[in-house]
Amino acid sequence: MEYLFKKYKADCTIFFETGTHIGTAVQSAYDLGFERIISVEIQERFYDYCMQRFQPLDAWEQIKLFLGRSEDNIEKLVQEWVNGRAMFWLDAHETNSPYKLEIEAILKHPRKDHIILVDDIKTYYIDVDWIKNKLLEYNPNYKFKIYEKKSLVCTA
Repeated sequence: MEYLFKKYKADCTIFFETGTHIGTAVQSAYDLGFERIISVEIQERFYDYCMQRFQPLDAWEQIKLFLGRSEDNIEKLVQEWVNGRAMFWLDAHETNSPYKLEIEAILKHPRKDHIILVDDIKTYYIDVDWIKNKLLEYNPNYKFKIYEKKSLVCTA
């Protein structure tokens, strides 16, 4: 995943993740120098773990961790914390992936050129055609690429 973040970071200043887990993507985003890193985690044990993991960095102005369901929080967090071009890592997958609600929330933001990466597209039966069609409605310049039959990358 880090190679995707590095490859597509370009002028993205914000990293926004759904599904923090143990903080691997947060650490990668921090190491790559994103100005702001936002991550939402549904499971309290992973949220608590990451709060402890990143405390020694003393980077709380840069790293914002939130506990809750991404689909309940993403719209508010995008409006509140995304003030530039962002890279979204949609990785909040359990039995029912909230990716459609997440993408719709992202598309409510004034910018329509964010980088959107969707992980585990085969594992969770992600409807790639729905994603493509939805993004193209808002920006016909979006391009799409699938990496390792696993992750969908959407760039504009």
